[in-house]
Amino acid sequence: KNSSQYTEYVKLLSENQVFLLNKVFDLETRLDKTIIDGVPDEVRHSYACFNGGWTNARNLEEYLKLIVKLSKPQKDTQYRFYLNCKNEIIAGKSIEEVLLKEQFAYSKSENNHEQLWRIITNSSYEFDGPTGENLIIYLLNTIQNYSFFTYKEIGVGLRDDLDFFITKLLDTLGWTDKKGKHYDNTDENVTEIAEWVFGEGKHSKNGVIATLAKEERGILGLYDLLAFRLFCSADRGGDIFNLQRALSKHGNPFAQTEGSTKDLVIEEMREISQKVFQVFTDQYIVKNKNVLELADALSLADFTGKYHNFVKEKIASGDVKDVEEIIGALKSRTKSFITYQLGNSLISSGIGCGFYDPIGKENDRGIKTKMNDYLFDECFNPDKSPTNYECFVDYLLINFASVFGSGPGLSWVPNIDEFTKVLEQDRLIAYWQKYRDAIKALDLPAREKTIYAGNYKATYKKDLPEVYGVLDVLKVKTPEKKLT
Repeated sequence: KNSSQYTEYVKLLSENQVFLLNKVFDLETRLDKTIIDGVPDEVRHSYACFNGGWTNARNLEEYLKLIVKLSKPQKDTQYRFYLNCKNEIIAGKSIEEVLLKEQFAYSKSENNHEQLWRIITNSSYEFDGPTGENLIIYLLNTIQNYSFFTYKEIGVGLRDDLDFFITKLLDTLGWTDKKGKHYDNTDENVTEIAEWVFGEGKHSKNGVIATLAKEERGILGLYDLLAFRLFCSADRGGDIFNLQRALSKHGNPFAQTEGSTKDLVIEEMREISQKVFQVFTDQYIVKNKNVLELADALSLADFTGKYHNFVKEKIASGDVKDVEEIIGALKSRTKSFITYQLGNSLISSGIGCGFYDPIGKENDRGIKTKMNDYLFDECFNPDKSPTNYECFVDYLLINFASVFGSGPGLSWVPNIDEFTKVLEQDRLIAYWQKYRDAIKALDLPAREKTIYAGNYKATYKKDLPEVYGVLDVLKVKTPEKKLT
């Protein structure tokens, strides 16, 4: 607007044309000095003056198509369509009925589902108690239908976001006050959220932990559960204060809910971390299941849910490329996320389950120790399976540290500090000393094997010798002598 070209262009227009141009496209004219941050979603997703940038909308493009090509926008590209769907739910339609519309078919991308769930989540206070309960139950029961396989160009990869949507819906709709509304968020009222999470009271049949981690959902269900748990953590920011307070008070009625988030998160996340680890113990440790092998066995069908045929068609048409690399990176992410969330004891944008003991109020890192027992005795142990040597080296290859290299961007290198975020250093040293010769005798670097780790690729040929070098120089720490 402020360019000389625009000024010269306007001189060629009539007064009426300038008026129309400004009314449609000019931000200040269109909004009549409305504060941009306060613009309603309906306006941001329909006015031509919002296009890209912070609005993430493509409204101008739709207007230009209409003007130049007389091309009417598709219904499912219009914000009003999703707003009407939300209003139908408020008026009494179930989410199941609304999602029967052809725009939400599994033969299409997940973009339409994402748009609807974002509107529902951002408007959650508009729903009454029973409707909110149905929305939460629906998401819990159907999250496995969506795709972990992320490829934005074709509009898939929504499953990662749904765990966050569940936390938002629980925060606003997982409780009611005495008037059946979501306004009076006293400790007594919001405690219902914890009942949802732990499957207690009237929510005993729809508990979040039990539903997300149903055994038939496999390790991707475990991934969902750990992602949900992570989103609950107060030190990650966000505004799910009702949920966080409910978790804190459920585990300890005297828990503080104000102050440093680093202090608050310890009490808030204790009980849910212990419950999640108990699920893992029952389903994997007791049953001697190797999660690293299970992750390697995952297929495209496992990662894409009910969008499998849609993704397969896009692969066949050439719209999706590098499928092997994407699948490999997803397997690596599944392994690293599950082991890190269960085994680390850090407080850094989320607190690891490993910070806590399996039961009780002490913070002696008992879960971290048990995870190390499981990894070294089950997943890495060659006596259980000769392929566990590869489980061990593959685990290290997907846990490199990022450093600034000599060229542009980051480089990824083996680093003991990165390995020991989960693995206890003395256990790692003892394992390497015991099995080093047997592993090196396999001559794995001679194999043409590539590990895809999302941000980088690691190969047996190039990177395993460097991993061996890091391990070879490690020594068991000896206790310091006390001064007398």
